[in-house]
Amino acid sequence: MHRIGFCILAFICSTASAAADGVKPIRLETGAALRAVWVISETAGPVSIHAVMIAGEADASGPEGVAHYLEHLIYAHANEAAGSPVHGDTGNAWVTGAVTLYFFRGDPDGDPGDVFDAARRLLDPPALDPGFMRTERDIILREYETRAAESSDHRARAAARRALLPSHPAARRVLGSRADIQALTPDAAVAFHRTFYTPANMVLLVTGDIHPHEVALRVKRRFDGVPAGSANAQAWRDAAPGGDLDQKIVHRDRYVAHESVLVSALADWPGTGNPARDRTVAEVAERFLSSPLPGSLAKRLRFDDFIFSRFSFSASMVLNRRVEMHFAGRPDIGVSRDRAASAFWEALTATAHTGVREEDVQRTAARMIGEVERRARDSSFAVHRLIADLAHVLEPRAADAYIDDLRSVTKVEVDGFITALAGARRRVTTHLEKQE
Repeated sequence: MHRIGFCILAFICSTASAAADGVKPIRLETGAALRAVWVISETAGPVSIHAVMIAGEADASGPEGVAHYLEHLIYAHANEAAGSPVHGDTGNAWVTGAVTLYFFRGDPDGDPGDVFDAARRLLDPPALDPGFMRTERDIILREYETRAAESSDHRARAAARRALLPSHPAARRVLGSRADIQALTPDAAVAFHRTFYTPANMVLLVTGDIHPHEVALRVKRRFDGVPAGSANAQAWRDAAPGGDLDQKIVHRDRYVAHESVLVSALADWPGTGNPARDRTVAEVAERFLSSPLPGSLAKRLRFDDFIFSRFSFSASMVLNRRVEMHFAGRPDIGVSRDRAASAFWEALTATAHTGVREEDVQRTAARMIGEVERRARDSSFAVHRLIADLAHVLEPRAADAYIDDLRSVTKVEVDGFITALAGARRRVTTHLEKQE
């Protein structure tokens, strides 16, 4: 039911004016105190709502996993909007470090009002049987056992992140540990709800066969007069972990499927002065480094020197003016983990030294633009981009604005981003080993 992780990564713009017949999310003025309301009107399909709360595990304190616990409780509460579980398997909810998202799909043959009722009920404290709220921890514990306890990658990444960001809110685990889950209380969940579940932190994304005017009327009817409350500034995004760090962790686990290397780093990057553009530059740089183009990590580490048989790479701005980078790779036959980790830094440093060719920056951006234009009709893709922007505390961008950003990303900006990664002062290298 729940997707875990810190950051929602998606790749599409919030409107699709690049394609005349593509979906076009519209921001509505409803008169309600909500942070924002967006609608994507379609000619077919049930009315659905994604309700995004700008609050996640990084905003919590005490035992880890309280935002996730609340997500379980408040979804059960909201799903009774019409007096019985009207959404069943068609609804969903998940939480990250930055946001919590609830999804309600309406009955294709019924009144769409129940999904608006469900969204409204998210703002009320969970009115549930106390016994149910306590036993729900057992459900979360089973989720932990299946998703984390037997996943060496999950636990190794969590340990690396805690080492990279010691005592930092961004390193809080969405699922927590067994001890954390057992320590969760309904009172803690209700307190988190009271603090953060306000209209000022709620964004509604409405899709389906419904006119924007009808959406505005339904939202106003249910939310009009509800006090806005306090908006969550998510100050943790400016909190610095402080100091330099170069640490090596050996993670031995009987669940290791294959021995591998994880590299995590936090790099200072002043950016361009425009947070939305910064995210675009980071996306272009990440895509280039993962591509087989000359000078990329893939070209150097897989196709030229055969250091890794496979790898994944990500770099995103979870914290303001700081880039978080994660690399996970399986060394090729005969390559030691120490040699593989050193080769990664050598390759990244070499790319920073030589720079990226101008034509490769343009080629990478062009491929990304093509993806946006090809998926212009996909409303779920557009919703994902809206959510991704919200998770970075950004105003969702229209497709044409995003494409303009992609077209104008410069070699200097990409080189500066990669140079920051290569010069990261905070580094954690993890070796996953099979425990016999």
